Amino acid sequence: MSRKIKLASDPFFYLFVFFVIAILAARSYVYFGGDLNLSISGVVIHHYMFGIILMMISGVCIFFLDSRFISSNKLRIFFASIFGAGLGLVTDEISFIFSAASFYSLVQYYSAAGLMAEAVILVIITILFILTTIRKRTTIRRKAKP
Repeated sequence: MSRKIKLASDPFFYLFVFFVIAILAARSYVYFGGDLNLSISGVVIHHYMFGIILMMISGVCIFFLDSRFISSNKLRIFFASIFGAGLGLVTDEISFIFSAASFYSLVQYYSAAGLMAEAVILVIITILFILTTIRKRTTIRRKAKP
């Protein structure tokens, strides 16, 4: 008798979902005429900076989470979701990062190189998600065997 993994209890699943949601939300918002960047006294703060902040905060928090202090998986899921959203924001502006922060326009935002880089990162995260799910399933099957 083998137990099945519930994706809803896997923090990596939420990281993956929020990663995709952040990219889709950012791309949709910009496509329909919005500007994700914040300008304070002429200094432009790009949304990848917010992504880095989200990743740093959630990464440090999840790194220090210990099973002795947490009886449920809810905090791990919460921080994995925030990390995924931050990673999505950083990945969304990958073409800006590749352009060495030179002049940046919508043409560059939707450039083939940027979209390809995002696709590669998405594929890598998808492969990692699949591999961790397979690893968990084989571990559960080994424990279930007498």
